[in-house]
Amino acid sequence: MPVARGLAGIEVDNTAISEVDGVAGQLRYRGYPVEELVDLSFPSVAYLVLHGELPTTTQARQFAELLRESSRISTALSTMLLALGAHAKHPMLALQSALPLLGAALTNEPDNATNEDPMHRGVRIAALLPTVLSIIGAGARGESTPPRVPDAEDYGARVLTQVTGRMPSADAARAFEQIQILQLDHGFNAGTFTARVVASTLAPVESCISAALGALYGKLHGGADQAAIEMARHIGSAELARSEITAMNERGEKVMGMGHREYRVIDPRSLITEGIAERIATPGAGVEELAVLRAVAIACAGALGGRSKPIHPNLEFYKGVVYLAVGLQPTQFTAAFALARVFGYVAHIVESRVDNRIVRPAAHYVGEPLRHV
Repeated sequence: MPVARGLAGIEVDNTAISEVDGVAGQLRYRGYPVEELVDLSFPSVAYLVLHGELPTTTQARQFAELLRESSRISTALSTMLLALGAHAKHPMLALQSALPLLGAALTNEPDNATNEDPMHRGVRIAALLPTVLSIIGAGARGESTPPRVPDAEDYGARVLTQVTGRMPSADAARAFEQIQILQLDHGFNAGTFTARVVASTLAPVESCISAALGALYGKLHGGADQAAIEMARHIGSAELARSEITAMNERGEKVMGMGHREYRVIDPRSLITEGIAERIATPGAGVEELAVLRAVAIACAGALGGRSKPIHPNLEFYKGVVYLAVGLQPTQFTAAFALARVFGYVAHIVESRVDNRIVRPAAHYVGEPLRHV
């Protein structure tokens, strides 16, 4: 039996959370196309991913209030997070390291992973992450006091204010929420599968999320958003895109943000993201990078460098343009991604615990045969 490296094409479990149709180029959360969901508020779609149905008006208000009220952190924990931010080389490393501390902050009782309510605990952790990221950022800047949690009721405005330190425009807040909606869940991607593997051991929710964030940080996963913008800035102009992509292909280098394991056609999230980028980008805040990335996409649509078929942008390709336009720095991109995807992680942890079985695949041994000292 051949080995399925990377688990390509292997269905390892059932899920009712999101459906990725790579042939048709469609993504649905709980049956709803993402093209329709991006017109809703982020908390409402997060509620859908977590609970299986869109919230009523009352449920939406209560859930949004829960996220707002659960975003405050103790002084002692803030001090630790400031120190963590001051010493971490990247916000994602600090965010991943902070998760065990958050678990301790939720209760004074010892962790009881088998009896915990993963939904309740997971949502509280998800609500804390924007505050954690803002404090980590303050620590990285050498500040000694944590930023104040803003009072804004609107999710996008509140989170952007926390992370950037500036109140965004209504257009920027809406664009940010739309991008976050597109990032809530995406089948058994590497980060989500990591969360489910760790969850299968009955580890605490914070351990599952911390492990998932480690996977998300990789350039072949969530880190492609930062890498795509850095590539665009390295190329410098749309006129140089084709020659640079040809050279990258000849060197065997991957074009970050292009291609996807699941989609045989263009990623539907990329189409939406490019439209948001065009609407929100301004000179000095995304316009220049967008022009280069579009030229890169055109170059990759042809058979360059011996490649037999075209490749298309995925979610990460244009997303950095939107993040630049709303005031985020490239090193913050993947961490901002994590603020959305964590709700998907929680949904998967809860789902996997309904009929839990520890994940333990077999390995095909190719080493030395039996031998003796």
